[in-house]
Amino acid sequence: RRLGLPLAHVVAIGDSGNDLDMLSECPNAVIVANRDANLLGIERRPNVYLAQRGHAGGALEGVLRHRFKTRRPTAPDRSVAA
Repeated sequence: RRLGLPLAHVVAIGDSGNDLDMLSECPNAVIVANRDANLLGIERRPNVYLAQRGHAGGALEGVLRHRFKTRRPTAPDRSVAA
């Protein structure tokens, strides 16, 4: 809120129980594969993406997943510069 970013543009990424509140509230949540058992159950929520990879690889995977989930597909630019 302080930065003026819409919540829809925020991605929360976590791996343990101390991240539970953040992951629950964020519309674009990512749980990485090396997660603690404390997060079992939250992964079924519609706002949560469960990454196949752990650590930074899982974070990147989740960011890309949420980015393309909310982005409208556009046709490729086929114009040729003159």
